[in-house]
Amino acid sequence: NAFQHKDVSVPENELFNVNITRSNCSWNKDNELVSVHLKAKDLPKTNVRKAHNFVFLIDVSGSMGSSNRLPLIIKGLRNFVKSLQPEDRISIVTYSGYTGVVLPSTSCENKNKIMDALSALQSGGSTNGIGGIKEAYRQAESNFDIKYNNRIILATDGDFNVGINSPGDLENYISKKRGQGIYLTALGFGMGNYKNSTLETLAKRGDGNHFYIHSLNDMDHVLSNVGNLINIARDVKLNVEFNPRLVSNYRLIGYENRLMKPKDFADDTKDGGELGYGHYVTAVFEVEKGKSSTVESEFVKQRSKLVKSDLAYVKLRYKPLDDSVSVQREYTLLEDTPIEENELLNLIIALGLELRDSAFKGDLSKEALLELAKSYKATTEQEVELKNLVFKLVSEEQ
Repeated sequence: NAFQHKDVSVPENELFNVNITRSNCSWNKDNELVSVHLKAKDLPKTNVRKAHNFVFLIDVSGSMGSSNRLPLIIKGLRNFVKSLQPEDRISIVTYSGYTGVVLPSTSCENKNKIMDALSALQSGGSTNGIGGIKEAYRQAESNFDIKYNNRIILATDGDFNVGINSPGDLENYISKKRGQGIYLTALGFGMGNYKNSTLETLAKRGDGNHFYIHSLNDMDHVLSNVGNLINIARDVKLNVEFNPRLVSNYRLIGYENRLMKPKDFADDTKDGGELGYGHYVTAVFEVEKGKSSTVESEFVKQRSKLVKSDLAYVKLRYKPLDDSVSVQREYTLLEDTPIEENELLNLIIALGLELRDSAFKGDLSKEALLELAKSYKATTEQEVELKNLVFKLVSEEQ
């Protein structure tokens, strides 16, 4: 999802649109890929964005001392503050063995004060993550304004080693704060002891998002994207079913930690994902054609609504940002939809399968992955970086 695979237009009166495609499967020629492309509407150019009420929650523990951690965070946040408007507000909370409010809520009319507070940060000590989270929420709540975009921006390597009695303590605390208009963005830094799964889970619990940052350019890109900081909808859920008369087996590629029980799809108390303006998400399924022995699906329950020529049935459910009631939209993929040659999608998934040495990688080998990379004609800097990553991986293994 670092790449946009389909140009999806969103109707003017809708917040989202879904496009469903079929494509070849390079590691298993008998199967195909079905991709669900979800696009959120862009922030209208005529709209004046909400003012920001941000709390920067910064890990200053000893593990954050290397150049790709705290020094990178300081540079990135300084760049970000330069881009903010006078009406925006910033608080800074730090945590290591203890927690401190480095800067109470300060207007961006006084950017020099914010810059000085950032520049003075130093690393040292252990990591009291839950103490920092609690103080950040106190700051966000004490300065909360419904007219503002209220958000905590957590910057850490995710290695919380003080103040948590069990792995679920932090998640449970953040979950209790969910749905109150304060969102959580988790920015992850470093390598080695970096805890990706922890930060992704915290962001999910906090109605927010998670990004791994490995360079200043990366951080500038993430923070300059308005959709990463201003949500358009909460509890976004996708339900995808395949026609058992046409599909014998299927599997979702990735998103294992985002799966939910089918009954939870229509349950508005169950947490879904959060999406911002302009966000684009692709979910991919590997599909084996044939007749399934399992026929308990929408295709059986709603014969009057769906026809035999429907290959897949997709439901989208979400809560517009300020609403508590969900909206539902439905889409279908016809059996005779043409199969596309999607080389980029195949290359990305093949790289993931090879890195995991997946049990589902079929005919894929490092040599086959290399051929996919060589044959793909990159058109962007990101695509060139992807190809070089494959070349590096294969050369190191040989």
